[in-house]
Amino acid sequence: MAEFYHASAPGRSPAGGTRILLGAMLRFHARVGVRLALRILAPSLAILFALYFILRPEFFVNLATVILFDSGPLARGAFSTLIAFAAARAAAPRVCLGLGGWMRHLPSSAALTRRMAVLAIAIAELPVLVILAAFAVLSTRSSPGRLPVDILGLAGLGIAAASAAVRVKSRAPRTALGLAAGTLFASGSWPLFLGGIILIAAVDRISGPVLSSKKGPAPLGGRHPFGLPAAVAVRAVGSGIVIPILLAGIVLALIAAFLANNPLPASTAAAAGRFGGALAAAVFLGGAASLLAARRPPWPLERSWPRSARRRVLVDAALLAGSAAVLLIPLALIEAQAVPFVAAILPLAGLRASSAVRLDRELRFGAWGMVLGEGAFIALAICFAPWAVAALLAAAVPALEAAARIEKRLKVSRWLELHHLSAGDPLSWSEG
Repeated sequence: MAEFYHASAPGRSPAGGTRILLGAMLRFHARVGVRLALRILAPSLAILFALYFILRPEFFVNLATVILFDSGPLARGAFSTLIAFAAARAAAPRVCLGLGGWMRHLPSSAALTRRMAVLAIAIAELPVLVILAAFAVLSTRSSPGRLPVDILGLAGLGIAAASAAVRVKSRAPRTALGLAAGTLFASGSWPLFLGGIILIAAVDRISGPVLSSKKGPAPLGGRHPFGLPAAVAVRAVGSGIVIPILLAGIVLALIAAFLANNPLPASTAAAAGRFGGALAAAVFLGGAASLLAARRPPWPLERSWPRSARRRVLVDAALLAGSAAVLLIPLALIEAQAVPFVAAILPLAGLRASSAVRLDRELRFGAWGMVLGEGAFIALAICFAPWAVAALLAAAVPALEAAARIEKRLKVSRWLELHHLSAGDPLSWSEG
């Protein structure tokens, strides 16, 4: 499996030392994965159980059947892979944090170190994989013979998602092949499952040594097409973007369940797809704008650079709208006719989200409330009046000018108090 380099020890053979070291590394990384599962990802089980009793079991049975049975193999595999990869990305930085330190002195190869990190991340994904397994069990009421490949596929999915999340030098091809392998593993088909085994073997073959998260390169290798401010924004948001993605995914899943369980005319189904796609984009942009406003407040140094207010606004808008464009892929699987309409509103929605980032502290409900409120109105507009998308697309020009004016008037050194009652603040001099 790997090459080891041993110092001769009296009374102990090299093979015996290899087994002892391999067993120690397995136990160490298994404990790391279990602790991460308990501290980071296990709360998702509690949330699911709460929703299970609030929304009733019938809802989850129908949702599991729609996602894991009624949809195509690749669609259900892509849905499961997206969730598992989000969990793996949350655990990977913590697993790989110390791999550039004392662990480099262990007599193990780079390949074994990487495989042990993949094992730890896969174990940390167990709560999410258990949830997906529960969905698979619920969906077997319609197809009981598919349970073995579903369970084995989830085990392979955990390894594939972990392999895609580990940071190595050959990042892009390894991530693409890992996600493709996860999709094949979770497809519920034996032929595709065998294809996933071939892809995961290719991922292991092309992967290089693990890059430590502590001393790793800057976001996107220290370069970004929009410059340093965009790289700062990407790094500030980090893995927190997973939450808006999951919330938007829930909206799309509900729309998919609605369309799958209700025979509707083509025009009505297209209207529902437009509404669901636009609302999912609004949910994502609201969460992403709120994260950006909290984690990357206005930067006074940036105002001293020869960059206009329009350019600063456009950088944030391009990042937000470009990230939201990823939602068009699952939307195409749900209702392809809605994709052009949702894509057309992204420029306006991205500019409004960029404005909300700058108004976050002055709004009563923050950037989230502003973007979600306007996004809901836009979703209703393109749902009932598809022709309104032309006006919304043209509205991006005045939205850019309005955002630039907000950026110009922004006082980056302004002191804004937190909105809470002094009676609940132990540092205040009130008697409440």
